[in-house]
Amino acid sequence: MYYCSKCEKEITTCPACKQRISDTTAMLYYQLATICFAVAAVFFLLELELQEKTSKALQPFKAAAEIAEKKAKIEAVDIPKPPKKTTPASKAQAPKKSPIRGQTADFRAAMWGTSRSHITDTEKAQLLNDASAYDLDYLDTINNLNAVVRYTFSSNRLESGHYIFFGDKCSNLEQLDQASLKKIGDNTPNSIQSLFEIFPTQRNKALTDVKSIELFYHEMLTSLVAQLGEPIEMTLAEQENQFTPGQKAATVMAFNRALSYSWDTPKSIVDLVFAAHENSMYLSISYHNRKTAK
Repeated sequence: MYYCSKCEKEITTCPACKQRISDTTAMLYYQLATICFAVAAVFFLLELELQEKTSKALQPFKAAAEIAEKKAKIEAVDIPKPPKKTTPASKAQAPKKSPIRGQTADFRAAMWGTSRSHITDTEKAQLLNDASAYDLDYLDTINNLNAVVRYTFSSNRLESGHYIFFGDKCSNLEQLDQASLKKIGDNTPNSIQSLFEIFPTQRNKALTDVKSIELFYHEMLTSLVAQLGEPIEMTLAEQENQFTPGQKAATVMAFNRALSYSWDTPKSIVDLVFAAHENSMYLSISYHNRKTAK
């Protein structure tokens, strides 16, 4: 196609030879435009493919970066810490108190040789009996059990202290196979039997079956062994380990027997006596002034 500027017409066919007329310049521009479009399309497609491959290649690094960012946020959180336990200075310096042995004293808060009047002024437990010149009796609660606290004096000076626990009449002895029980220990002495008459109401209802009595006896004995070591004297001597705590408790309660243990410390002689009277439990822990103990 040819455009004549003089006649302002487009001539597509030559009037003489009837051949189609083409504008070479226009064709050249058209071809160049087509080539440029094709090249641009190729580059666009290549760019898309490159972006896709780059995104896939960077995906592990992005995941790692996200994990690191989350971890940093978690570590940055201010987690509240539990308050530190604080102990008053006065209590921190005080020695630990045992419900049986007291603090640094020989018996409860008293030292051997303490006057009777001083003990009556300082003892906070419930007074039971102060009629005797030799004994002073109180009622206290130890490990949720009623205990008679007895101070014993010589010339109005403290020489012994006792914790005495009484059980009520054992209720399940008929369940024991008494024919197979071996009698061990000694007969309960009269001195213990008389204490049941002196303290007729100080009974612990929690100590009325063989199992609970066994556990209590074993706990008291184990506690003293932990504090003082193995006893230097005991009723069963070499036979002590031949019987279980259950066997000992059963024979003591069924046959009204008594077992005793003794420890020697620098200032005190310590005794534990486990016995029964009329099938009711008796357990005492006694401390004696080593200088006056016989």
